[in-house]
Amino acid sequence: ESENSARLALRSGLVDVVVLSEGEQTLLELYEAWRCGRSTRGIAGTMWREDDGSFGCQERPLLRVRELPLPAFEKMPVPSYQSRGMRILPHQLSRGCTGSCSFCSEWGFWRSFRPDSAEHALEQAGELRERFGAQFLQFTDSLLNGHFGRLVQFAEGLLERGLGVGWSGFMRPDMDPQTARLLARAGFAMAFVGIESLDDATLDLMQKRATSERGLGALEAFLQAGIEVQAGVIPGFPGDSRAAFLKTVQALLGLRERYAGRLQLNVEPFVVSPGQPIFRDLQRYGLSPVGWDEPVLDTAPKYRDLAERIVCRVEGANQGMERLGQLRIVNAWSEGRVAPAGIDFEELTEGWYFASGGAAGAGLMVDEGERERLESLVADSQALAREARLVGERHLALPRGPEAAVGPFRLPLESGDRVTLSPFVLARRASLEQGEALLVFDLAVRRLAIVPDEVGQVIEAIARQPRTLGQLQAQGPRGRDRASWGEIAASLVEAGMVVEL
Repeated sequence: ESENSARLALRSGLVDVVVLSEGEQTLLELYEAWRCGRSTRGIAGTMWREDDGSFGCQERPLLRVRELPLPAFEKMPVPSYQSRGMRILPHQLSRGCTGSCSFCSEWGFWRSFRPDSAEHALEQAGELRERFGAQFLQFTDSLLNGHFGRLVQFAEGLLERGLGVGWSGFMRPDMDPQTARLLARAGFAMAFVGIESLDDATLDLMQKRATSERGLGALEAFLQAGIEVQAGVIPGFPGDSRAAFLKTVQALLGLRERYAGRLQLNVEPFVVSPGQPIFRDLQRYGLSPVGWDEPVLDTAPKYRDLAERIVCRVEGANQGMERLGQLRIVNAWSEGRVAPAGIDFEELTEGWYFASGGAAGAGLMVDEGERERLESLVADSQALAREARLVGERHLALPRGPEAAVGPFRLPLESGDRVTLSPFVLARRASLEQGEALLVFDLAVRRLAIVPDEVGQVIEAIARQPRTLGQLQAQGPRGRDRASWGEIAASLVEAGMVVEL
């Protein structure tokens, strides 16, 4: 978004070239130039630095969405694209946005709204399902309902083809009950709706081209159809009064009570960035840019002419304590309660929770009784810390935090390669309704796995000490119909639970 930041990166030598806007074709041409030893200067869609210190840039025509192929998923570890037990892959029905919201830079990045044809998007959805085993499609569009007729055609096409995939995506607050029911029948499961505010004066300031009545109607349409909704809210938008902001939050919480479990608030505090229309008209919104202090600029004199053009922060309407206050209000109301002693509890499965923060440190898996015990000791920090240590000792593995590592993700692994549990994994034996099981929680992707016994045996062996694939292959049981421990370990590497040393 920031031309001055791009120039700073080029002059400092941190980068050789900056890619502007969408980058698929540009990156391909850059790669070909580097591979063949040619200069990258002048490649369309890039900014570069000349020998005399000046900067050059060349725009590239926008890509035609209807002609774009699928990404080369066959060259990616597709089985790692898992969440909630499903394989989830990205898809698109369009690029760009029909809106021009004053707080958003995304519509400027894509430059124009370009819908795909329903037929092309359906063909690619079918390929994602049949060739790559996708069970759920996560649409990357800025808005799925930018072309309402195209969205309806796509939903009807999914039903006609019987693809049986779930899908989700972003929507502007514009939906009717009949279309929402069609989307639900076609597998649409979750909508992120950019509500931002339910006050008409604030919506005008945001240039949303929406009304509070239409926004509430869209939410009701999705929720009545059984579709889960994440409603976007922006605390601290300049000009949004405290009364107007409280009106928005109260209306959304009222909906959440009526549609229990279906509506969540997505809170994104207002920030200013160079790509926003607001940035070009700060005074209109009661904001003033503040540059970097002189001592900071003096640390790198050779870059001063660029750095002094870069805004450090803004001051003015709804910034500072008012912005923080609105954020605290919406967080407190949306979460419903304050976590004791800084410990947050997130439900993993029936009767089991992930505890983090405070005495729980990087994280613990706790049952209902342990949770109640930790909460009861909130007033005694030493007793709370002792109880947390005791709970930690009941784990097979605890998160170790990030570690320095050399080398990228690599498959297939060889017999002599050593593996260990990921530093972001918790593992613990648990008594569940269906019996004893090993729970494995991956902090990196916030995913819980209740693993089968044969997989649990491999995890327990690796948790005791790192092993080579050859050692695991020799140690595990043998049988024509049973996967070897080495094969199981390799699959765990692909899933991110086990890492190569």
